[in-house]
Amino acid sequence: MGWWDEGIFGGDTPLDILLDIEDFLGLDRDNNERIYGLEMFKDNEQLQLLVRDRINLRWRDFQKEHDVLVKNCRHDSEIITQVFAAVILGSGARMPEEFRQKALEAGKNDTWASEDDVRRARIDAYITAVKNYKDGCPVILEEHGLFEKFLNQ
Repeated sequence: MGWWDEGIFGGDTPLDILLDIEDFLGLDRDNNERIYGLEMFKDNEQLQLLVRDRINLRWRDFQKEHDVLVKNCRHDSEIITQVFAAVILGSGARMPEEFRQKALEAGKNDTWASEDDVRRARIDAYITAVKNYKDGCPVILEEHGLFEKFLNQ
């Protein structure tokens, strides 16, 4: 389907990456443990805490999962890092400084942002959120899901 929104989760690629993250975290999709965009965290604090705790408990493995996806580069490496960072932001998990720097670079190197003003604004908001993020204090980035986008057109 491609991209329907300029946000971090506005396309098929980031949703594929979210599926990888859900699998890594051992989320039970049949039990409504899904991270379909970060809006899910607004409505489900239990899911937010579960994701936060699993990332915190397995941080090194979580970072290795990120690094393997980037190395294999099934997707654009910037998008992979942006999605991982956005899940950290939305869940309130810890973000070590080394990963924060990767997340900031992923925003600065976003090629779509250099071509589109709306994407640039979303990436600027992402960069600001990453810079100001404090572990344990969730931040939900503005996103528009596919159905929401269709309904508002």
